[in-house]
Amino acid sequence: MTLLQAMKNVAKSGSSGVVMEAVNAVNWTPDNFDFSKGLNYLERHSESLEDDQRILVLQDIREWRKHWEYYLRSQPGGSHSVPSFFAQVALGTTQAPNPDGIAMMTIHSAKGMEFDIVFVLAMVEGVIPDYRAKGTALDEEKRSTFVAVTRSKRLLYLTVPRSRIMPWGDPKPQAPSRYLATIRSALKIS
Repeated sequence: MTLLQAMKNVAKSGSSGVVMEAVNAVNWTPDNFDFSKGLNYLERHSESLEDDQRILVLQDIREWRKHWEYYLRSQPGGSHSVPSFFAQVALGTTQAPNPDGIAMMTIHSAKGMEFDIVFVLAMVEGVIPDYRAKGTALDEEKRSTFVAVTRSKRLLYLTVPRSRIMPWGDPKPQAPSRYLATIRSALKIS
């Protein structure tokens, strides 16, 4: 039984029925969906609500639209999966950073953005590149590192800790990332 079918079985009446109709409006396929169609359905339904409820629903819809639009801009190609969308929402990558503060984000979520000052933390083997990366995944790690070091408009800081405390509590000496040598040679730094 699919998740959607299970949700339909649970929804009996009232607002659950409205939510299920919104879910149906999304036009799901295995590798794509249009979240905005479900939001449009909820927006139309909100017209029948009391003023205070309608205001809350419309505020939620407005926030979800921002998440969806940001997700669409950040995803290459036309394929959009539900797990990918909700993972990005959960990680906070569908929220535009506030220019008046500090944005703490993953390298992947920084694609397409620029900042005055960028700190890339833990430029060590096992972190950048990830210790699990092999073959084509290693090439992707190199591209991600390029993304990280090209996000800065003015200042770029690359940090290399001498050691890290491992999950089991022991400090472990760290080796600088192999990509630092490439960065140094490209910038002609000795």
